[in-house]
Formats: sequence, structure tokens, C-alpha cells
Amino acid sequence: MLYTIYMLKKILQHSLIHAGGRMLGLAVGVVSMGLMARYLGQEQFGWYVISFTWLQFFSIAVDFGLYLVGLKMLGEVSEVEEKSIFSQIWWLRLFSAIVLVLLLPNIIWLMPYVISIKIGVSVLAVSFFLANLNQLLTVSFQKTVHMQVVATAEILGKIATLGVLYLVIILNLGFIWVLATASVYAGLQFVILFWKKSKQHNIIWVWDRDIIKKILIQAWPLGVIILLNTIYFKADTIMLSWFVPASDVGLYGAAYKVLEILVSFPAMYLGLLLPFISKWWSEKDLSTLHSYVQQSLVIMSALAFPMVAVFLVFASDIIVLIAGFDFADAGYWLQILSLAAGSIFFGQLFGYILVGVGKQKLQMKIYALTTTIALVLYSLFIPRFGVQAAAITTVGVELFAMAVMGMMAIKIIKWKVQIKPVLLFALLSVVMYSIMSLAGQFVPWWLAIVFGGVVYTTLVYFLKLIRIEHIKSLFSF
Repeated sequence: MLYTIYMLKKILQHSLIHAGGRMLGLAVGVVSMGLMARYLGQEQFGWYVISFTWLQFFSIAVDFGLYLVGLKMLGEVSEVEEKSIFSQIWWLRLFSAIVLVLLLPNIIWLMPYVISIKIGVSVLAVSFFLANLNQLLTVSFQKTVHMQVVATAEILGKIATLGVLYLVIILNLGFIWVLATASVYAGLQFVILFWKKSKQHNIIWVWDRDIIKKILIQAWPLGVIILLNTIYFKADTIMLSWFVPASDVGLYGAAYKVLEILVSFPAMYLGLLLPFISKWWSEKDLSTLHSYVQQSLVIMSALAFPMVAVFLVFASDIIVLIAGFDFADAGYWLQILSLAAGSIFFGQLFGYILVGVGKQKLQMKIYALTTTIALVLYSLFIPRFGVQAAAITTVGVELFAMAVMGMMAIKIIKWKVQIKPVLLFALLSVVMYSIMSLAGQFVPWWLAIVFGGVVYTTLVYFLKLIRIEHIKSLFSF
């Protein structure tokens, strides 16, 4: 029990370290996105969004569940077994990345896109290839709870990319060179992570048929889930590229980029907690499992509701700050997509619970249903209503997926959810929304957010929804 408590403190501490590093990396990434959007303009930024989204389809197929399965399996085995399992997954990932990222995406040359988009896909493929290897290397650092290595690699990579991007813009090298800067980030991150990993043990060629079979049996349902998730998460952008101008895709893509940044935050925490969800479930320690998923629900509520409130009031101001006045119209789409982001916070929690307790096949069925619904709605409404149909459908599908996975997770682990804290966070966020809306008429928007945030935090403190001593205890050994 004492070991479990120690490890949980270590998980949460490294979650904060990783989150801090990730936030710094994301901040630099936001600046890079802003420079890119201002330099490229709506149409060429739309080209970038189309190229990026096209590669994401193939890149997700590379993983095929290996990331989450690797994280889960490495949390269940000894150090000796860990080396063998990691080597199997590494080589599977490498071979699939060569085929699915470097080679197969080039079928875009057969499609009726402008030549810049086609070249852009070929250029971006290098960064996607390296990013896939980086994701798998991250698994081993998550297992040993050494996420400061990952955070350092991410920050250095983002800073280097920002510097190269600024140079490309100053020299006015154009669209293709802007896309090429993505490889700087992925490349530097790969060098750091691979070097650190090789110091722990060599990644040598090992082919164990039994381990490969075990990995693939566990991975294929997750692979299908991730692929389905990507289809309904990205199909809207691809369909938009067929029916609306690239400039409209650029506006929607700018809002979507912000959404992707927002939903990366819960994954930082949940990815580190996943091996222990699996551990508690396998040991039938339901009291500990229920305690920590309840606390995770509180954390998601504390973050998701005020985040949505901020974007509902000041989405246009935020997008202008990031991407410039040319993208002001993207604020409307960001308002709508913020609702999807809030849903994803909770959906990720329920999804990680299902993975942790080995219910990947059930999750696959849920995503198959949601993907089917999304594709039908996109096909019916995007040709007629364009971006508005894409944004509203995305929100609806995410809410549906969150609700179904939530009901299944609660039922399977027999979790008696304490809903009162969730409702209180929602209510406090309504108060925050009202304060920001009123204050925004008299003071700058950023100051209105500060006022709203201070009131929200103060009320959370006095209602003891999150106790300060619990936060302090994370740093005590």
C-alpha cells in the first residue's frame, strides 16, 4: 500500500513536470502557429491544414494501438521482459512508419489538389515519420516515470523550430520551407529521446513470435479504435477541402489547431495514470481505482468547464492574438469547437478507463458507431452548409461518444460517481462566464479573464472542491 501511494505521488509529480514542460512547448508552438498563419494567410494556411490532415490519417494507422498497448504491457512486466517487449514494438512501429507515412501518403499525387499541397505532403511526411518514433520512445519514459526527459526534448525541439521558422519568414522562402521546419522539431526530439533510451538498453533486433502475437492481439482493437477516432475527428477537414475554398479551410483549421492544443492537456495526466488503472483493476483494488478516477473526474471538471467559458466569451480575441486579424472570423468556429474540447476532456478519462480494464473491443464498437454517425452527417450537411455543419457535427459526435463511454466505464468498474463536485464546477463556470462577459465591456479581454479566473479560483478554494494541502502533498516524499 505504501509503495502504491509513493508511486502515485511520483506519477502526479511527473505529470506536473511533464505538463509544465508541455505547456512551455505548447506556448512556443502557439507562437509558431501564429507566425505561420500571419505569413501564409488564409489560403496557404488552408493548404497547410489539408496537407497536415492528410498525413494524420496515415500516421494514426502506423500506431495501430501500439502506444497504449506498450504503455499498458510495460506497466505489468519485469525489467527483463520490458526490454524484449519494447524491442518488438519498436521494430513493428519502424516498419509500419516507413510504409504508411513515407510511402503510402503519396497517393495524394493522384488527387485533384494544387501542386503545393502535394509537395507539402511529401515534405511533412519526414516529420510525421520521426514523430511516430518519438511517441513510442515516450512510452518507456512514462513507464519509468521520467517524463522530464520528454519535456526537455519537447521544449528544445519547439524552440529550435521557432528559430528556424522565423528565419524562413525573414528570408521569405515560401510555403514549402515553412512546412519543412516541422522536421526540425521532430528530428531534435528524436535525437534526444533515442540517445537517452540507448543509455538504458540497446534497441536491438529481436523477433519473438509469441510476444509479437500477444502485442498484436491486444493492439488491433485499439488500432481500429484510433483509426475510427481519427476518421471522424479529421474527415470534416478533408471533406471541407472538397467543397469549400482553401481560405475557409484555413479559418476552420486555425480554430481546430487551438482545439488540438486544448485536448492534449488531459492526455498528459491520463497517459501516466493508465498503467496503474490496469494494475488496480488486475489486483481487484477497486477502492483505490474508484478513488483516483473520481479525483480525475474532479480534475477534468475543474479544467474543462472554465476553459469552455473563456472561449465562449473571448474566442475571437484569442484567435486574433494567435493568428492575426485575418483569422478573426475563425473565432466563431472556435466558440463552437470549445464545446467539443470540453467533451473530449471527459471522454478521454472514460476512454482510458476502458483501455485500462481491457475493454478495447467494447470501445471499438462505440467508436465504430460514432464514426458511422459522423460520416453520415458530414456527407449530408457539409456539401450544403460547409464549415458550420462540420463544427456543429463535431460537437454532437464528441458529446455522444463521451456519454456512451462514460456509461460503459461507470458500469464496468462499478463506480458510484460523486456528481456533486462536477455540478458545482459547472455552476462556478457559469458565474465566471457572467463576470467575464460583464467585465469585458469595460476592461481589456485578457483582464476580464483574470477577473473571472480569480473569482472562480477563490470560490473553488472556499468551497473546498480542491484542497490546497492535497496539492502540497504531491511534492512531499
